[in-house]
Amino acid sequence: MLCAAVANAHNQKSPVVWEPSIDMDGQLFPSFIIATSTLRLEKFNQTKNAYYLGDATGHIGINVTSPSDDTKIRVEVRISDIAEPSGFEGLLKEGGKHYKVFPKIAYRYAALLAIKQPMPVSATFTLYVNDLLVGTKTKVIAVRSINDCVYQMVDNNDKVARVPWMYTAYVNENHPWIDGLLRDALNTGVVTRFIGYQGTSDDVYRQVFAIWNVFQRRGFRYSSITTPTGESGRVFSQYVRFFEDSIRTSQANCVDGSVMFASVLRRIGIDPVLVIVPGHCFLGFYVDRAQTDFRCIETTAMGNTNLSQYSEENTIVGAIAHLFGRETRNQASWRTFIAALNIGADEFNRYHDSFENAALGCYLLEIGASRKLGISPINH
Repeated sequence: MLCAAVANAHNQKSPVVWEPSIDMDGQLFPSFIIATSTLRLEKFNQTKNAYYLGDATGHIGINVTSPSDDTKIRVEVRISDIAEPSGFEGLLKEGGKHYKVFPKIAYRYAALLAIKQPMPVSATFTLYVNDLLVGTKTKVIAVRSINDCVYQMVDNNDKVARVPWMYTAYVNENHPWIDGLLRDALNTGVVTRFIGYQGTSDDVYRQVFAIWNVFQRRGFRYSSITTPTGESGRVFSQYVRFFEDSIRTSQANCVDGSVMFASVLRRIGIDPVLVIVPGHCFLGFYVDRAQTDFRCIETTAMGNTNLSQYSEENTIVGAIAHLFGRETRNQASWRTFIAALNIGADEFNRYHDSFENAALGCYLLEIGASRKLGISPINH
């Protein structure tokens, strides 16, 4: 007994080896933090790691080597500007083992949503072992823009983690501007109301076309901007515009246009899907509630026609144009809509057999399924 007591006392006095740990290549991505804040981890069937303590989706914590069995620890983390003081208390069960400890950080989500440019923050880590202060260390962390969407990560063991579902967080079916768009769509006369799947398949196509039409009337053009606000050799991200940014500028790249369109479709009760293939994204949607009829549309084709050059229906100018065989505004829009559906079908069929293999970079991201997993929309 005396020998054991001496041994334990010796272990308690030995220096505790520890250091701050910031995952994702030492950076914070506000979009990832918000999107995973309500994640239902049980849906992912993750294997529990006995040497990982605290928040299962945490990115900020410490690495520590336990000095002895059943070592009591307390970790405190303070991050300037973007979080409240946070902490974790627990036991390191096995001496000599390396543990990762991630407190549940009390983020200030409104502050994270407001970050449009990369910025540094200071994070202070304090460690207590068996109620005794071990020390305090400070790290400067780079915080990326809320627009930077992570889609792939490589850990320190060179293991690749693909997270394409992050794109679904930019689909915002709750955006208040959608109501105005729907009102404008009704004013075109294409549909008299939005009813989701309550009508026929033709009714679904007409509703999707009504949204297409109103975007074209706003003069949407393709913009290839995708460059993120920072660089990393281990975390790969893309700049994605928010709904209001696309609407305000009438510009969208393939991802921007697809998440914008998907936001409106989900709002009116039509199930959208983001279709990801190498180097490109386009929009899919189900024509029926049972999800047996699937169609795709190439959203970048919205800018192929300038509707301002065509006359409006039910006007004298429109009637005269029709007499001379010219298309009206809605007719020209319908023609491009059908062309975009054909392009989408060709693109989908080209990669049809690849969607079963994630390693090929092809994904069908159903927005409804993402919401069931707890992936939150970034309500910006």
